[in-house]
Amino acid sequence: VHADAHMPAQRAVPLDLRLRQWICAASRGHAFLMGLDGPRMYLICQHCFHETPGWELGARPPRITS
Repeated sequence: VHADAHMPAQRAVPLDLRLRQWICAASRGHAFLMGLDGPRMYLICQHCFHETPGWELGARPPRITS
């Protein structure tokens, strides 16, 4: 059995996306913008399109205890 047979398949990433990811790495961070998708709010990088997990809107806010 070949050693690569047990490795997960890698997805092909377009060259322009790789370049955008490099820009984020070279500039030391993402340039985030706020995005809304239905009940979800998240941050998305305007260069490489990286998304944060986000927050569910409309859910009950966390309870603060002291």
